[in-house]
Amino acid sequence: AAVSTIRNAHWRTRAARALQQFAESITKHRLGCLLVASWVWRVLLIYRGGPLSWPDDSRYFRTAALLEHIAAGRVSAAVDLLATSLDHWFFIVIGVPPALFQISVTKSITELSTLFGTPVSFSDDSTIWLAAAVLALGSVANIGLLHAIVRKLGGSPEAAFLAALFLACASSTLHLTRHLVPYETSLTFALWAIWVGVAREWRLRTSLLCGVLCALSFLTYNTYWITNLAVLLIHALRGTEWRFRLKRGLSVAVAFWVPLLLLSLASVSRGGDSLFSALSQLAASVTQGDYREGWSLPWAYFWHAEHGLLMLWAAGVLIVLWRWLRGGGAAGGIALVALLPPLITYGWLAVSSTMLHRLVVYARNTNQMVPFLCLAAGSAVAAIPNRRVRGIIVVLALVQTAFNFAPQYRLVFPHEVREREHARRKSIRDDVTIYGQFWHMNARGQQVFEDRYSQKDAPPPPTRYVLLNAGVLFLPLQGPKPPPLGRVVFRERHMLSYLPYQYEAFNAAERAMLRSTDISMRLIDTKQPP
Repeated sequence: AAVSTIRNAHWRTRAARALQQFAESITKHRLGCLLVASWVWRVLLIYRGGPLSWPDDSRYFRTAALLEHIAAGRVSAAVDLLATSLDHWFFIVIGVPPALFQISVTKSITELSTLFGTPVSFSDDSTIWLAAAVLALGSVANIGLLHAIVRKLGGSPEAAFLAALFLACASSTLHLTRHLVPYETSLTFALWAIWVGVAREWRLRTSLLCGVLCALSFLTYNTYWITNLAVLLIHALRGTEWRFRLKRGLSVAVAFWVPLLLLSLASVSRGGDSLFSALSQLAASVTQGDYREGWSLPWAYFWHAEHGLLMLWAAGVLIVLWRWLRGGGAAGGIALVALLPPLITYGWLAVSSTMLHRLVVYARNTNQMVPFLCLAAGSAVAAIPNRRVRGIIVVLALVQTAFNFAPQYRLVFPHEVREREHARRKSIRDDVTIYGQFWHMNARGQQVFEDRYSQKDAPPPPTRYVLLNAGVLFLPLQGPKPPPLGRVVFRERHMLSYLPYQYEAFNAAERAMLRSTDISMRLIDTKQPP
């Protein structure tokens, strides 16, 4: 009995020591663990669905067209495509590695399966998630860059990690990484430019690199030009002597404009529009939604995406501002980076929409503020002297994050449902429960817009199965449409029932319509009684 007691105590000691060493290792490499966990979570969500389910996903297929031209030896066509596709131009280039990764993985698995005598073939839409998983690395890189920025500004390791943690917890960035869109990658270049530009000592190459990175951010997603402007100002305002500020400002401005002018000249030389003409046309097309909501939409969107985390962000902004006014340490540099971009962004969105009626604000426009709000929150929480209070705040933030992430995990996207059901059944037709445009896209990026309101009085085709809402209910929405009678074979929650999606171009009346109507995706068997 004594020997057994000694052995049990020995194993308990070894287990406690191993657990302590594991905890110390996690603490030491906590940023790396956070980055890996963030990417794994994104990949899991992407694998469950998302790509090809949002209209902006179509831009990714310009990369596919570019690669097809190159593979077929159509060099002139490839150059024309690259030179004249000016809206969000650099996203075409960014899409090349994800596309090649998808192609190479699919080809390797196919060849291996053939080698072992069990040939397997894949459709394009069944492997598109691989490309989206690679694109999601931009969102993960933003977490690491935010950590690096805080450290370079003189912030504590605790402040840097908390800023990165809060950005990893942001649902407003997470749900958009499930699509083939350029938003997060544009912010990657902007944050990289900040990290380069906040160097204490001025060197010409620092300004040039900062300006080029801002240009790449702008060319990746043009709407984030406001953040790019803030980054240029942050770089120019660093330091105390106006002589160096002027040098910084001129150098970074030249480095920003030169790539834009070169791209514009390349487009004109190939028979296309100038960059500024193309972007003016793009801006003029942004009219869906309601100008009057520009001042309030960002906060309504953030509330439905983040809930309690929005209050943490707001408190962080106030505390960082207060510390900056009091002065001390790295407070000035952190306040400049944390407050200037969201202040300029929100000010421009509110004024240009509510007052000038020049720009309709969408949820994705406001996402450029998120990294900086998280930086403010991280710095504010780290400044709290009581360690227990800091721990409670972090635990509450993680609990809120779990509640925010749960609806995203349960989401089912229209593309997967539509492809599955149309493959299973031949006698099936699409229908909707709200009159308006009905949008869907195939694996080749071909978009289909169906005007369901004009079909209001047309008799339905004599098909047995009716698939409801297996696509995006697109604008303008005209009113509820009664579903056909029959037995409901299955029912899935529609992506638009996740409220943050409803702040992308829908106005208040259309959001009310989406919330008061059953927009679930479901299959109706019209030959069976309800």
